[in-house]
Amino acid sequence: MVADHSIDFQAYLQSLCDNDIYRDLQEFYTPTDALDRQRSELKKSQRRLDLSLMAQTEQSQQPGGEALDREKINVLKGLRKYAPEHILLVGKPGSGKSTSVRWLLWEESRCCVEAIEQGKSEIPPIPILIELRGLRSSVLAAIQKKLEQWLDLNKKTLKALLRDKRLLVILDGLNELPNDKAWQEVDEFRQLCTDSKSPLIFTTRELGSSSNLDIPKKLVMLPLTEPQIWEFIQKRLPETGGELWRQIKGQLRELAETPLLLKFLCDIFEQNGDEIPTNRGDLFRKEFARRYEEFKPGRLKNVSEESRRFTSHLLSYLAFTVQGDPHIAPYKPRTIRKDEAERTLAIFLAGERTPDVTNMEKAHEWLEDLLEWHLLQVASDPDYIEFHHLLLQEYYAAERLLQQLPDINNDKLKRDYLNYFKWTEPLALMFALVDNEVQALRVVKLALEVDLKLGSRLAGEVKREFGEEPVGLIAKLKIPQQLKIWLLGTTRSNCAIPLLFKALENQDNSVRWFATKALGKIANEATIVALSQALQDENDWIRREALDALEKIGTKIIIPALKQAVKDENIMICQQAIYLLGDIAGEAAISDLIEVLDKEDNVVRSFALEKLAQICGKEQIPELIQNLADRGFDVHSNAFSNIRSWPGIFLGLGPIKRSQGILGYSYPHSFDIDRIRQEATVNSLCQNLLDENPAIRKTAVYLLGQIGTAEAINALVQALDNEHWRVRFDCVHWLAQIGVNNLNNTIFTHILKALQDENSDFAAYAAYVLNKKDIFIPELLSKLSEMILTVENRTYTILEVITAIQDNCNYYNHAIATSPPVQDKTMSENSQGSKFNINQPGIVQIIETNQGYVTAHYTPAQKQNLAEAAKEIQQLLEQLAKTNPTIVESQNPDIVVAEIHQEIKRNPTIKARLLNALKSGGTEALKQALDAIFKNPLVSVSVETIKGFIEAE
Repeated sequence: MVADHSIDFQAYLQSLCDNDIYRDLQEFYTPTDALDRQRSELKKSQRRLDLSLMAQTEQSQQPGGEALDREKINVLKGLRKYAPEHILLVGKPGSGKSTSVRWLLWEESRCCVEAIEQGKSEIPPIPILIELRGLRSSVLAAIQKKLEQWLDLNKKTLKALLRDKRLLVILDGLNELPNDKAWQEVDEFRQLCTDSKSPLIFTTRELGSSSNLDIPKKLVMLPLTEPQIWEFIQKRLPETGGELWRQIKGQLRELAETPLLLKFLCDIFEQNGDEIPTNRGDLFRKEFARRYEEFKPGRLKNVSEESRRFTSHLLSYLAFTVQGDPHIAPYKPRTIRKDEAERTLAIFLAGERTPDVTNMEKAHEWLEDLLEWHLLQVASDPDYIEFHHLLLQEYYAAERLLQQLPDINNDKLKRDYLNYFKWTEPLALMFALVDNEVQALRVVKLALEVDLKLGSRLAGEVKREFGEEPVGLIAKLKIPQQLKIWLLGTTRSNCAIPLLFKALENQDNSVRWFATKALGKIANEATIVALSQALQDENDWIRREALDALEKIGTKIIIPALKQAVKDENIMICQQAIYLLGDIAGEAAISDLIEVLDKEDNVVRSFALEKLAQICGKEQIPELIQNLADRGFDVHSNAFSNIRSWPGIFLGLGPIKRSQGILGYSYPHSFDIDRIRQEATVNSLCQNLLDENPAIRKTAVYLLGQIGTAEAINALVQALDNEHWRVRFDCVHWLAQIGVNNLNNTIFTHILKALQDENSDFAAYAAYVLNKKDIFIPELLSKLSEMILTVENRTYTILEVITAIQDNCNYYNHAIATSPPVQDKTMSENSQGSKFNINQPGIVQIIETNQGYVTAHYTPAQKQNLAEAAKEIQQLLEQLAKTNPTIVESQNPDIVVAEIHQEIKRNPTIKARLLNALKSGGTEALKQALDAIFKNPLVSVSVETIKGFIEAE
């Protein structure tokens, strides 16, 4: 790009280069260019982390039948490579998306400044980062505001800069756009950049992103591999990292795949004396509050003791509010107006009363404390606030949801929480905190009623000490075998591995493929035996899936399996195995790779040669060639020509290409169109659909699609039963076009039958059509859910369509989403399916406040029953203190609670009192009955725990 000095960007660029926030991100990356390598030399004394974040390219399925490539690449290199054609960077929270684009912003700014200072005629595009969660108008206006401190640019000038490819715009947080108007603004800007061929980068969260804006290229953040995790830990904790790695390899293994959380784990381990919590819930619950106190020690002096004591309650209350009403904000919001946050806290402080002036003043003071010393921050719009990270918001929302869980009836839990994407992650976090097995199983069962995939995911989140029963719920489902296997993999639980291992013995190739795919979802060391078996399967696709799964594990334990895979007759499998073996085994792979050189395939030999040279290093290349010659290899053959001509610098291997394409629609020849159109009627075209000439049949479908009348649509629908599968294929294409253009979703119900077609290419194209983002058809979810339970041979295809529609809707179940609102009411024995009748006179009156919370008012007779129940429990504690004083005096809550449980089992009177309180007044009544325990200084036991004891008996 030729530099235009009429607009001086240097001050803006220098401000980015001098920004410590961006500059310090270098600790997460290895050197990627000469500038970065020079910078690393200057910081040799510092402890670099050398974490090279990787991503994989994915391309939206496009018609045309061309093969689609999957390429694993360094994230920064991938962003640079694909930004000119527009790229969508996708990843989970904490996977490094935002960190990557900020580091890219810093590096590109440095390159621009260097080019300007050296007076170069060409400078790179000027990088500009816009955080989409704060978008309040057009993207162009946001860019103007971003630059206004240094430059005064109007929209006409900005458009000219885009047209000249002078800007590299990075739009961070596509999934955090605040409303539909913001979506429209971003879509318009994307179209502007498409027309001007200006480079553009988006980032978005993996779950619940409702659109990809038709960006064909995606770069998906890959989880850290085991070697990367181990390297990170060794750099951070050179002396004690081995013990941390041992602890991580249990239930926290998945957390360690996320860079942000891996850093947290290292910090916690280092500060806690070589120990970390055992699950995600405990990690958040036990560590964050203390860690932030240490991070900001001034908090102890500047925040009142009262504010400190209620911090976690305030944060959970706010997080629950920010998470929002799923019916009003289907996307995942991150911000809340500051004045609304103050009102929320004032309501919390007032309890059942109406907030007064004192409450409002206190709320204002405490909110300022949270912003200054805790996990909240002012958003890009100064009138709004947000949590430092979405993970934090979801954790505290999970804490609040856990508190309310016993009081939420089944229907409301399904409709308002389980059904919505925005609550999936908080629910998953919540399961790590649920100590009551009865409650955990209750929620899993309800989730399965909402959506089988959701229920399976949550079943895998249940605490491991509850045993195999959650996964057993999936195994007992009366559903097609392929679907059951898929769901078992979705649990990502080790309890599913024996069932999947057994499925590998099935005679049906499709069953074994599903089992291998499911094992790949779990992909830990416990699956290696099963995957190694699948790697010996006679079916190429199964072996490829097994190798993909082993690659996810990435540990040296898979080396024996890889040594077998490099001998595979399938070239793709052999190449991938060579790549993995060289990366994981290093020099230990040399002898195995040399054996590969005896293969007849020239491509495989060349690949092995390149990997050998990479392992040996450029200095040893001549010696490698000589050694190969000494062993009898013809080093003058064509297979060796590339290695002999290398200049001594190995630049790395290219991507492994895989055919992922589907057949696409092709237009008929214009000659045929002109010839048939002259006398075309719907009736004549229907006759042409039966013609022996395929060109005539294709043209007839095309012209029916062009006519598009009700009669033509009916003809196309009838032709979905045509004996020629290509006619059926073309009918689906034009029916979809008509449905989109006329906003006629009824048409798509006819396309559903194509998913069951005997021709797999046709079924795949129908799935592609139904997956397109501009087809918003939530009404199809019910039909698809029925279809997947009856159609065995199209399970994967139907699952893809269901997932695509759910992603667009941001919910799982359309029937539940469109059902009438469920009134807040106290739950009574939800796990047994009973419903409490709030209209029964003389029992209880439920009053819903304007904040959506519930207050229960009891009759005098009921209050007496509750008081008697509380008295029974108090007597139990007193009796326990007399008969076993050492237990109570120990103040060990686990021992005391265990004794209470045993006493409830032994004493039918106490059990009857508590059960009566639960039945007559629900959990709220039981909670009042337990006030005596809550006030007892020797013990604290939750109402959820006691309720679990009663229901278990």
